[in-house]
Amino acid sequence: MYLEFSRDGFLNAREIRVQVHRGIVLLWGVVPRWRDFNRAQTDAMRAGAAYVRNQLRIRGQPAG
Repeated sequence: MYLEFSRDGFLNAREIRVQVHRGIVLLWGVVPRWRDFNRAQTDAMRAGAAYVRNQLRIRGQPAG
């Protein structure tokens, strides 16, 4: 998963945490923009995730 993130020159993944279990990917942490939120999910699917649970927060936005 991290390899897919590192290949994406448009994704700021410094504060993204990843957990994978049986094809299900959990993303959490903080990203600077909505674009990074969406790209992380797309990259996880591209890497072979069966399902992505995206719990990333956008810096400066309220949680929830």
